[in-house]
Amino acid sequence: MNTTVINHEKTMFDYALRLGDTTLILAQRHCEWVGHAPIIEEELALANIGLDTLGQTMAWLEVAADNDEQKRDADELAYFRNEREYTNYLLAELEKGDFAVTTLRGFFISTYFKYLYQDMQSSSIDAFKSIAVKSSKEVQYHYIHQRAWLIRLGNGTDESHRRLQSALNDIWAYTNELFEEDDTIKSAQELGIIESMATVKLQWRRDVLALIEEAGLAMPQDRYHHSGGTKGLHTETLGPLLAEMQSLRREFPNAKW
Repeated sequence: MNTTVINHEKTMFDYALRLGDTTLILAQRHCEWVGHAPIIEEELALANIGLDTLGQTMAWLEVAADNDEQKRDADELAYFRNEREYTNYLLAELEKGDFAVTTLRGFFISTYFKYLYQDMQSSSIDAFKSIAVKSSKEVQYHYIHQRAWLIRLGNGTDESHRRLQSALNDIWAYTNELFEEDDTIKSAQELGIIESMATVKLQWRRDVLALIEEAGLAMPQDRYHHSGGTKGLHTETLGPLLAEMQSLRREFPNAKW
């Protein structure tokens, strides 16, 4: 068997699964706000952002399924893996927290996908390129919406500013994992799926630092960074999320809708 083909398929599977897992878990966190958002307009916005993100999940998991040696379909990948088999970035799985945490986490990931999808529109792999082109407009809306809220919170009341600064202090250490160049990322760059993760990081950091300044926040110190999600090493928050998300399908595995 052709070793090059096997590596090509494995890279396609691993990277699409990573992106699909990240968007799936993030979508679940956004939709937890339905019925709990501070105002009805924002409840609808969070639900729509969650649905957009879930749509990206479906696309990524289909690519992963098409390249899966075990021949699982997208639903099997979503509902019949345990937490050690999930490869999402840790930032996506953190508890939803208050509105400041949700909005800041969303902005960090939206900014990441904004520039990742821009890079991926030059991909040599059509499946990745088409998803990036389709998803870019959605992510741009998420980015604009979340950025506007963060500026509003940072320059609002003493309480809103305090909560946003607290959110930044708590989740900043999870952002570096987005840009770690492990074997999957290196292979994706070699195959031409993406051009440069280093460039994506520079663009992301430029936008994030500008937001921090405009919102009047203090930059946390880079003393340590959490990592491991892409290797299946997760926080204690992922297990309960998966248990809730997967419960119906696992109880009725052959159900048809």
